Amino acid sequence: MAQQLNSQFFQKLIAMTRFVTKIIASAVSSAAIVATTQLIPVHAAGAELTPDVVFRKYKNAIVRIEVFLGGASLGVGTGFFISKSGELATNLHVVRPHLAHPRSTIEIKTADGRVFKSVSIGACGDSRGIDLCLLKVKYKPSVILPVEDHEATPGESIVTIGHPRGLDFSISKGIISAVRKHPSGWSEIQTDAAISPGNSGGPIINDHGHVIGIVYQYERDGQNLNFGIHSSEAMRLLQESAIYRDITPARKYLSERIGHLDQSLIAAINHRPSSPLPPELRWTKTTWQRIYLCASSDFVSKLRTHG
Repeated sequence: MAQQLNSQFFQKLIAMTRFVTKIIASAVSSAAIVATTQLIPVHAAGAELTPDVVFRKYKNAIVRIEVFLGGASLGVGTGFFISKSGELATNLHVVRPHLAHPRSTIEIKTADGRVFKSVSIGACGDSRGIDLCLLKVKYKPSVILPVEDHEATPGESIVTIGHPRGLDFSISKGIISAVRKHPSGWSEIQTDAAISPGNSGGPIINDHGHVIGIVYQYERDGQNLNFGIHSSEAMRLLQESAIYRDITPARKYLSERIGHLDQSLIAAINHRPSSPLPPELRWTKTTWQRIYLCASSDFVSKLRTHG
């Protein structure tokens, strides 16, 4: 009798051991699945790019823009290729002296040293006074930075590439400090990335290689208070018109579209403070705390005499 009870006991013990073993095996398998899932990168669909990779990958999409009058430079700005057909995005104020002065000339220089002196003018500015302009040269770039409606998130890492104080093809890094609505209606990006005159018109690129903004001004009396216009605004200009004009018809067209491409700005270029500036250049003392990056500090100082 005792032997029979011992046999039953051991059979139950063996059955219980097998049951516990199955539970442990199942738990280990589930843990392995969870661990494997956690090892999958969050950005598997688009790996984050370090600043040096961004620079190497997109440097050849960046151009240097310089306007001359009588052999003297009126300033340096930045632009970047947005299509394989040679379309470029930049700031309106970078090319405004060329649009305003019939004797001025313009040069666009690529990272590999090509220089273009024949430039067609596309859509520029709008009724809100947005500081953007589209250009086109006869060239098929190998690298482009398309303008699309990518989200800009405060805290995300960004870089800018441009020509601060004429120091060609320089990169700086920072974060997006804020995204807000400009009083005139467009979306504005605030960043702490270092920018200076000469960076105007350069791209603000996130760590996925997307253009999320275009540099256009900085706060003179602040620290690391720099601003860009959201890339969706350049996309809107691109969709609005595919027409590019030579400089002479472009001057006429833009005078009708946004006005003020007249003797007032020419007077500013020639430093005749007695002439009134057009409304968008009549900055108040407060507004002058933000300096539009029209490259040449001399040109800026001439405009400031009208403040």
